[in-house]
Amino acid sequence: MGRPKRQDSDNVENKRSLIRARASRDASLRSIKKINTIGEEAKINVELRALFEAHYLSLKRFTDQFELAQQAVLNALVDSDNVGEFETVDSEVTDAMEEICANIQLIATGFHNASVNVVATNNVSTGARKIAQPVVLPKIELPKFDGNVLDWVSFRDMFQSLVHDNPDISNIQRYHFLILSLSGPALAVVKAIPLTADNYVIAWDALKQSFENQRLIASAHIDKLFSFVPLKKESLSSLSSFVHVFTENVSAIKALGVQDLAGFILFHIGARVIDTETRRLFEASIEQNEVPSLDMLLKFVEKRCKILENVGTSVGTNEKQDNTFKGNSKKTKGGPPGKTSLTISTSSTASKCPFCQHEHQIHRCFSFKRKPNTARRKFVSDNSLCFICLKPGHNASSCTAGFTCKKCEGRHNTLLHLESFDVKNNSEVTQKENTNVQASTSKPVGNNTVFAGTISTQTTVVLGTAVIRVQDNTGAMHQIRILLDSGSQV
Repeated sequence: MGRPKRQDSDNVENKRSLIRARASRDASLRSIKKINTIGEEAKINVELRALFEAHYLSLKRFTDQFELAQQAVLNALVDSDNVGEFETVDSEVTDAMEEICANIQLIATGFHNASVNVVATNNVSTGARKIAQPVVLPKIELPKFDGNVLDWVSFRDMFQSLVHDNPDISNIQRYHFLILSLSGPALAVVKAIPLTADNYVIAWDALKQSFENQRLIASAHIDKLFSFVPLKKESLSSLSSFVHVFTENVSAIKALGVQDLAGFILFHIGARVIDTETRRLFEASIEQNEVPSLDMLLKFVEKRCKILENVGTSVGTNEKQDNTFKGNSKKTKGGPPGKTSLTISTSSTASKCPFCQHEHQIHRCFSFKRKPNTARRKFVSDNSLCFICLKPGHNASSCTAGFTCKKCEGRHNTLLHLESFDVKNNSEVTQKENTNVQASTSKPVGNNTVFAGTISTQTTVVLGTAVIRVQDNTGAMHQIRILLDSGSQV
């Protein structure tokens, strides 16, 4: 009977100890909150800063009392086998106290950096007397950086001066200030790095490695100069804007250490007009932070020209025209052989105009366009060019180009349109004139074909034919079909 009463007495004593420890802890927390409240008010009212500094001296004593009381709370809960209550209830009080203390430290550090002792020396008859008077300066806001490379240099210098090189700030505070100053892509660089004192140096180095690119910053300033909108009329605001933009960006480029400013600007102009592949190869040949000049680009392009010249000469020497013969034959089931066609196509990589032999397509040739339509049609027909796309190697019937004449919508090129014909007649003339080197076999007349000679056969023989154009003595053109005798010895 005596043991249960003793156990109940112990439980009551543990509850009383827990209540006393929590009351003592809460009293210390209220004192810490009071110091924080005075500090927040002192940020607005300068006269309260002296009061804050006086209470700030007691901060360590209150935090020590808080920790002792919190330890007593934990002991009481352990004795009553109720440790889980500490994790759910009392640990949150500790977190709140640490946040309040951190804010008080920030306020005290800001007051310390904003105070400058001005020593005034007054000469008196007994000797020199020095009087130190505190001068309160305006509060300096932390610089902000969102990832814009144009703002990196100013942000880096200000942050190093206010935070990074300040001996009164710990690394954990520096890291906290750094995160508060970043946003956008800049914040994404350090966001994945845990917020610890040891990781501050890692985060700061990662930020510098991402944005401290001398070449990239200089190019961004040059782009800002080239994007300046031309002034349409004279005005004070427009001229002031011109002076401000060019002075600011040129000064920033010089501050980066760019020695040959004119050479870099000329390089920037040249780099914008070369092809993407050459630009990529040039960037791979230099250091990432190196500031190139126009001479460097010109030397690299000259080297590329030599390489392409050597490769082109080698290819041109061994290159041969690829003549492809394609034969298609069709046979009707149970009957004589059908039509067989032979197409000769020549592939060439040359892009010269067949009319003037310059490096452009014939449809862009001004000399060809100045000729009359009849002369253009005659040239296309004589040179076996397609009447639709004006390219060699095929005719209009096999042309895969989908465009038509813009004047009559016929299946021929607009440059070959004849005004004297209507749409129907014009298309018919085009089809007649657009027969290239195409061989075809005609359908046999009968089942028996007898050749002249001493030998005859009852076998059907199919010979190739071709349609050609012949000019008579008056200059008129005529279409005729000729027979191709592949076995001729002549």
